[in-house]
Amino acid sequence: MALSSTLTEFDKKTGQKIDMDKLDAIKSRNTPYIWRGGIIGLSVITGWAVNLIFMLTGLSLTSWTLPFHLALQVFFNTGLFIVAHDAIHQSLLPKHRKINNFIGGLAFFLYGGFLWEKMRTNHLAHHTNPVSDNDPDYALNSDERFFPWLWSFMVRYYSWTNYFLMYIHVGLAWFISGSFLKMFIMFAIPTWLSALQLFIFGIYLPHKTPKGGHKHPWRAVTLDYPVWLSFITCYHFGYHQEHHDHPHLPWWRLPIARRINKRA
Repeated sequence: MALSSTLTEFDKKTGQKIDMDKLDAIKSRNTPYIWRGGIIGLSVITGWAVNLIFMLTGLSLTSWTLPFHLALQVFFNTGLFIVAHDAIHQSLLPKHRKINNFIGGLAFFLYGGFLWEKMRTNHLAHHTNPVSDNDPDYALNSDERFFPWLWSFMVRYYSWTNYFLMYIHVGLAWFISGSFLKMFIMFAIPTWLSALQLFIFGIYLPHKTPKGGHKHPWRAVTLDYPVWLSFITCYHFGYHQEHHDHPHLPWWRLPIARRINKRA
């Protein structure tokens, strides 16, 4: 059963229902809560930069810690996209639109040389017309086979501007590391793997048509993973039905929406 237009939780002390949307509105007037999304977003961006620079300048290709740092970089790369995605829905810094958009634009640029306005326009089109010819995230000609869908997704989002900006990213990583091989392993591979991760857990699995067709009005399904697995796979982006029902919720509140949805 899909979430209603209002998320409802129960107060553990009183047993009374709590309207989660109203609770968010109340918390949005509280200064620490207002800045929480921005702090989380900047922490992800900082983690991405620190780990990448450490790998490029201070880590040997033969180090036994290299697999850990590569996995961490994939995770942070994915986080850049999620931060930017939350900014599109104004859930990063709801009361500070300009700062919200700046952080989102920075995260998109660092992630793959993407430009804010184009990504925002495309993503809002996805929410308006999911799994349709007007959905830039959906497969061309409704071909839901994995590789054709992945290819059509890349063709729709990558432009010559993106390639040019990515060449600059590659050049900087190469210059900082002083080695093409280090740049390729430590920068390029984590970037590609995170793009694949986002496609699988954020687009392909949630929007692939199930047997019997989509029952959710936004044509999305939720990946019913435990919270810890949902977090490491794609920052809870797999709780996709909940995201489409309540796109204003930041990624770190989606487990609450999932828990409520399972009770309904």
